[in-house]
Amino acid sequence: PTAVVPLPLWAWLPTIGGRSLRPIIERIDHAVRHVSAMGEAAEKSVQLQVPPVSYGIGDLLFDFRNNPGGPAKVGGSSDPDEYPLLEPRGIFPEAGEPKGRVALIGHSAGGFISRIYMSQRTYAGKAYFGERFVHSLVTL
Repeated sequence: PTAVVPLPLWAWLPTIGGRSLRPIIERIDHAVRHVSAMGEAAEKSVQLQVPPVSYGIGDLLFDFRNNPGGPAKVGGSSDPDEYPLLEPRGIFPEAGEPKGRVALIGHSAGGFISRIYMSQRTYAGKAYFGERFVHSLVTL
C-alpha cells in the first residue's frame, strides 16, 4: 500500500529563496502520522487516503510573508537554528494514535527534507522525532 503526501506545487512557494522548510515538513509529518495510525488496515488497502490539509490563498500569503529565513533574513536570521517558532498556517486534521511504523520515500528535495523530519535535532524551533513513526527512509 502507498500514500502520497498531499502537497500541491503552490505549497512550496513560502520556502522560495532559502526560507524555512517547516511548511513542507509539517505536511510530511501529517501524512506519516495518518498512515501510521492506520496500522493493519493500511496493509489491506492498495491506495491509502491521507486527509487533505485545508490551506487557502490567505494562508499561503501569510506563510509567504512570514516564513523565516532566506537572503532577506525574514524573522531576523538566515540560520534555521535561529528562526523564530512560527507554525505554518492551515488546518491539519488530527491523526489517531500510531499503530505501526511506515517506510518513507523521498525524491529530490523531499529526500533531504525527510531527513530533517526524521532527526531529533530542532529545525526552525521544532524537533519532529520522525523516527518514532518511520522504520525506513529511502531517498531518491
